[in-house]
Amino acid sequence: MKKFLVIFITLLITFSISAYAVSAPTLPEPVQKVYSPDGRIALLPQSRAEEYIAAGWFDAPVVTIYKPNGETSLVFMSDVHIHLANGWYMSPDDFPKKTKAVALTYDDGPSKYTNQVLDCLERYGAKATFFVVGTNVNRNPDILRRAHSLGMEIGNHTANHKRLTSLSASSIASEINSNATYIENATGIRPTFTRPPYGSYTSATLSAAKQPFILWSIDTLDWKTRNADSTVSEVLSKAKDGDIILMHDLYSATVSATERIVPALIDRGFDLVTVSELAQRKGVTMGVAGYRSFK
Repeated sequence: MKKFLVIFITLLITFSISAYAVSAPTLPEPVQKVYSPDGRIALLPQSRAEEYIAAGWFDAPVVTIYKPNGETSLVFMSDVHIHLANGWYMSPDDFPKKTKAVALTYDDGPSKYTNQVLDCLERYGAKATFFVVGTNVNRNPDILRRAHSLGMEIGNHTANHKRLTSLSASSIASEINSNATYIENATGIRPTFTRPPYGSYTSATLSAAKQPFILWSIDTLDWKTRNADSTVSEVLSKAKDGDIILMHDLYSATVSATERIVPALIDRGFDLVTVSELAQRKGVTMGVAGYRSFK
């Protein structure tokens, strides 16, 4: 009898354990929050969360931060303070207000390299002034129209790049007015100032031109060196508020230099503006005179 009882109890226990194993509820899979680059949050089972993370979501909150030169970066919220201490900002609205400005100017184009210069300026929201020559305006009107449409300023650099001091008053007027017409035909605007070729002028030249002459305070000599490092060094070592910087959009080295100069100047707190805006910021109303800077 005892033996039978032991067997009965053993069977009963085994059945109970089996029944519990069958009927016991399945524990839910752990859940995890994941975060998208655009700010969305999802609460998912862990296996699904891993799939989302593999597809570009994150396991912690992220935020986009900004630099004045146009760079952006996606970083973890927990690391934001590190980046803010190193020149990054939570929003473009937080950028420091710039009080310094310079005018980048490019002579002798438009050329096959001008569009690359424009690409760089557009990428960083920078402006420049292009002093164009009539022969190249007529070859490349579409490039000039693009420069104008991007908010670049177009200045007169004469029809044929002749030294004005060697010309008569009527020839000076012809060189300037002919090119002004070419520019107007291409862009719809007529330039109001001239850069005399070679920077050569006299009071008699000014009188014949009857408009401001725009010179420069920093000559990069890019036409001579054809070296990007030299051009970059010349600008970054000398640039000060109110400077007018001379380059030529005729060389690949100048394109390379521009791609380094523009973000570097912005990082240093400079606004890159047109000649007219630079004069306006400094309270200068241009007359029939020569201007090398606005300080």
